[in-house]
Amino acid sequence: MEPTQQQVKALFSYNPKTGALIHKTAAKGTGCHNRAPKGESAIYGTPGKSAAYMRVLNKSRSASKICYLWYYGYIPTWVQHVDRNSHNLAINNLLDVPRTMLQQHSGNSSANTSGVRGVHQVYNVLSDGSKSFAWYAVIRHDGKEYYLKRTKDFTEAVAHRYAAEQAFDRTSIHSPAYKYMKRRGLAC
Repeated sequence: MEPTQQQVKALFSYNPKTGALIHKTAAKGTGCHNRAPKGESAIYGTPGKSAAYMRVLNKSRSASKICYLWYYGYIPTWVQHVDRNSHNLAINNLLDVPRTMLQQHSGNSSANTSGVRGVHQVYNVLSDGSKSFAWYAVIRHDGKEYYLKRTKDFTEAVAHRYAAEQAFDRTSIHSPAYKYMKRRGLAC
């Protein structure tokens, strides 16, 4: 059973500017964490290592979704943190977004060496033993991977990735391709 806005407001006080969620009553018997006294933070989880969670109606729940419920009256399917800090629960840092936007906002994989998602370097070993390399741009959309362009110029590969993001209506100010093009004055 999902909590209602009325139940959440009865259990917690929320400061939309700071994102602080505080127990209004002693948590024992309320379906919240048993050891949390009145006036203490309802959030648990390690900043930088895990998302922010809290117990509501005897179930561990996303603190950002509970903040959203407290403020707007409904629980969104996906919540994006504008600053990518899941412990910053200020209401202006929380966005109700579709899953595709959430994935876009997630940043680069730790294996990414180019700094731009969807732009990879390919090495070819030539017959004389030397290496030649090229950059290629790719994008995944609706379960298909599209190979866009293979080029020696990194900026050109990023431009192709950025153009594909625009074509698939996935442009975001958080996109690494957009940021790269913007820094070079090639995107508005």
